[in-house]
Amino acid sequence: MKKKLASAILTMALFCAVPCITQADSIGVFCWTLTPYDNILCFNVDIRGFAIKLTGTDKTPDVSIDGAYGAAVFDNSGDIVMDWTSCGINYTGHIDPNTLSDGYWLDSNGYQGGIFFLGSGY
Repeated sequence: MKKKLASAILTMALFCAVPCITQADSIGVFCWTLTPYDNILCFNVDIRGFAIKLTGTDKTPDVSIDGAYGAAVFDNSGDIVMDWTSCGINYTGHIDPNTLSDGYWLDSNGYQGGIFFLGSGY
């Protein structure tokens, strides 16, 4: 009996939590430039419960535009860590949450550089 009650309570709690986790609230489009390559990275930022979903574009200087998608979290030091994929390459960016800038990025090919905030709705 106790197992059935515990199971019923857990199931009910999950059904109540699912809308909070799956419902996204967009806080807007935000853009950064990735140096030294001058890519312009723009993401629509959606808050999904405890997760931050990133969906947008990566525009390279030669005017090619590719889709970019990923997620962001706060790390133990308080920085925002963004992980995204564009053109089949995985990137990680660390930025200051107060300025949304003053950070760095690394990619799966071993390249790295600075990441600087351009503004919202760029």
